Amino acid sequence: QREELMKRQFTRNSQETSILLDSALRENTSLQGSSQGLDSLIGQGQSILTNLREQRSVLKGAHRKILDVMTSLGLSNTVMRLIERRSSQDKLILFGGMFATILFMFFFYRWYHG
Repeated sequence: QREELMKRQFTRNSQETSILLDSALRENTSLQGSSQGLDSLIGQGQSILTNLREQRSVLKGAHRKILDVMTSLGLSNTVMRLIERRSSQDKLILFGGMFATILFMFFFYRWYHG
């Protein structure tokens, strides 16, 4: 049996058993590019988030300084609270007006295209 194996002439495999590596290589390259792109996007997002946090702290500091200056100019805390309350009321009026405008536009559109 050993002699038969030693005398036997081996041939290469047929084309049916070959492995298609080109498509797998292209797929792998594409996935690596996508992964690098996502890593880049995540890095940019983290950088933007860090910048926004820094800006928030700067704006908080500026807000405190403005409040300190206003307090030192003689404005009482009551007036400060009235100003802040007015600001929140203005926001409510703004959003209410926006909602009313959208409703008006919606009903006008339905009436016009009836």
